[in-house]
Amino acid sequence: MVDFMRSGGFTMILLVILGGVQLVAAGRFAFAADPRLLALVRALTWAMVLAAVAGTAGNFITVCHAIVDNDEWLKAPVPYLIGGFGESVAPVVLGGSLASIAWILVAVGVRRMPATP
Repeated sequence: MVDFMRSGGFTMILLVILGGVQLVAAGRFAFAADPRLLALVRALTWAMVLAAVAGTAGNFITVCHAIVDNDEWLKAPVPYLIGGFGESVAPVVLGGSLASIAWILVAVGVRRMPATP
């Protein structure tokens, strides 16, 4: 888990914070379906998606720069690209996982909402 967090870079810290707040809001919504909490979960989901995409793009840039700056790696860049790109998608994995759990809680809250006439 430490290697996973390290491979994603700084963005992983932001995603853990956003995801924690999102999970708390979604959990509260699951028990008391308040539309304001649903709006908060939606906004936090967008923030997580954008942070995950930006973090992944930044990681791809870092991998490409590292390969270009290393003459030895340029001779056979494919293994380094594959390894680097594999590490680069860690923010999408973390953000998507946390958002999925949050939206499962939202589904519980929506199911518990009183029926409107």
